[in-house]
Amino acid sequence: TGSFSALVKRMSVWSFFFRKAIDITHAIHEALPGVKVVWGGCHATLMPEACIEHCDGLVIGEGEKPMLGMAQGISTEAWFSVPGAWMRRESNVIRNPCGELNNLDDLPPPDLSDDGKCLVDRGELVPGDPWAPSIRHGAYTFMASRGCPFGCTYCGNHALARAMGRPAAEYLRWRSVDRVIAELRMVRDRFDVRRFVSLDEVFFLDRAWVREFAGRYASEIGLPLHCQVHPSQVDDGVTALFRKMDVRTVSIGVESGSEKTRIEVYNRRTPDAMLLEKAEMLHRSGVLVSYDFIFGNPLEGPDEVRRTLELLFAFPRPFRLNLYRLQLLPGTGLTGRLLKEGMAKPEDVQGASGWKPGRFDLASYGETDSNAMNRYLINLVFMLATTMVVWRGSRWRAFSPVPTWLVRFLYRHPLLFLNRFGRLIRKHRAFWAWLGNMPGVRMQKRTAD
Repeated sequence: TGSFSALVKRMSVWSFFFRKAIDITHAIHEALPGVKVVWGGCHATLMPEACIEHCDGLVIGEGEKPMLGMAQGISTEAWFSVPGAWMRRESNVIRNPCGELNNLDDLPPPDLSDDGKCLVDRGELVPGDPWAPSIRHGAYTFMASRGCPFGCTYCGNHALARAMGRPAAEYLRWRSVDRVIAELRMVRDRFDVRRFVSLDEVFFLDRAWVREFAGRYASEIGLPLHCQVHPSQVDDGVTALFRKMDVRTVSIGVESGSEKTRIEVYNRRTPDAMLLEKAEMLHRSGVLVSYDFIFGNPLEGPDEVRRTLELLFAFPRPFRLNLYRLQLLPGTGLTGRLLKEGMAKPEDVQGASGWKPGRFDLASYGETDSNAMNRYLINLVFMLATTMVVWRGSRWRAFSPVPTWLVRFLYRHPLLFLNRFGRLIRKHRAFWAWLGNMPGVRMQKRTAD
């Protein structure tokens, strides 16, 4: 309601943006003394005691029903008893227990209208939905589910479920095919998008759901689709569904080239033999694969990074790599282990109360690894990851400006080149990324999509 929006400012807070959320909240309180600021999102759910010190209220877990309860109870006693919300009342904090989980089909579709929305861009107030310009004639991201059945130790999914007092199996839910297709059709018709991107953690978990979705998507939507796949899900049935849904690109988490790290540290049951088999299968299916890897894990040394390079040498090309710096999220198994073993400090955890970026904070990104060989090998991975993709008609062509033989040569003769290529490699990759965004290439990609 209008009165609710005028009196309450809502903010979804990720752990990485905790300090920024504090600054924004203080600025709102100074400029608008009568307005309450309510936080929600991952960090508010995982670290409520630390968050409630800086805001007027919190939403723990899913926010749709608590925010509706706040809107209905504004300026009444009901404001302080909304399930799933913590509220400040003078010097006291009222901690209400979490309510029931949402039936995802009960939730309305995303509101992409311009009514009552604006964006502050470089100090200027820009009216309209901030998201709409980025999806018009481009890509639209969606989720058909919430939760994940896998227990990867670096991921916050299970920590979020625990914070809500729910087992992971209960937290995992799906929207109906009808509701998802209706959303995609609405977005396609209104914004003339060129492709859709699923952000679901486990898109192919429920095969009956996916088969129904694939038939409806092919007949009613008919646009290219990107999705994320767990290696264990890839088989001939999945690649057949790729063709039916016009899946041209997929993302797969590998995380480390070390089988020991994957299984014993990350709790991912993906041995080398499985990954090589699935990589060959995906290559034969004609989709372009982006493999995810994590770097900066203090439990890994040069031997593990060597195994990453050796695994990548064995993967059929072309492929793309998404290289991520390790982030220690509150409440995860990996964070707890590194803290217990003294390999991380409390201030290294994302969303720590200190104002100086911790060792694993994205704001501290750089060549901070003290091991020179580690830095060298990671730079070789970056060289191997330099890939340019050009779409021509319905086909793509991917190539690397850096030939594999050159990376192999540098890998076998590290003492000749140690510590000499870090800055050059970053500039090299930036050049090809810039070239891939030139108007002619964008036009070819848009025509294909």
